Amino acid sequence: MLDESNGISSYRLCDPHCRHGRLCNPRPFHNFARSWLKNNEPLVECQGCGFSDRAGTLFFLDVGIAHAGVYRCQATNSVGTVRGRNATLQIAYLRPDFRPGPSSTVAILGNDVVLECIPPKGNPIPEVGWEKDDEPIEETDRLQIMEDYNLMISSVRLEDAGSYVCTAFNVAVDDPVKSSPANLTVRATPTFLVVPEDIIAEPGETVLFRCEVAGDPPPDLSWKKQTGELPVG
Repeated sequence: MLDESNGISSYRLCDPHCRHGRLCNPRPFHNFARSWLKNNEPLVECQGCGFSDRAGTLFFLDVGIAHAGVYRCQATNSVGTVRGRNATLQIAYLRPDFRPGPSSTVAILGNDVVLECIPPKGNPIPEVGWEKDDEPIEETDRLQIMEDYNLMISSVRLEDAGSYVCTAFNVAVDDPVKSSPANLTVRATPTFLVVPEDIIAEPGETVLFRCEVAGDPPPDLSWKKQTGELPVG
């Protein structure tokens, strides 16, 4: 008789002396062969795993990614073949390589910048984060980790300059995997701090036009006269 009450197909023997053909205590099978399927194919060789002849158990001594798959036990005798339900073996892992990690970037003060990160493959899918100067980044209105794991920095400030790394973590590792560091350099376009003012001078007087600028890198300063050449000396 085929019994599927527990979700796993198996045969149970019925005592012919039982009344009304009721199912009696099951008796152990004899003279049947156990085997295993992996992904619906007979599991003939399995490196790093083995079988227990007595219990029909499949065991793994040193489980690896190659062992991942869908397994199913089957038993065969002269009457027929029965198969158990599918059992899926997933292997937790996290590769160390980012594809790619962030690259060093120069940003202009006040502009937006995106640092790219494609995290390594892993199972389960890793959680992705970012660090700046070895400190975790907390998201704000200006600093946001996008759905594609890139880091968006809006309205870049001078204090945003530093060393950034992308991190990935899942249950397969004790500590997050980190990308190579990428440096963000913030530059500022030249800005006038003091501009020349109109002056009325008498002949022979000394005249001084003041001009101050700021920028990163420090800008070169030059003078031009609207008409004619600059005075010498």
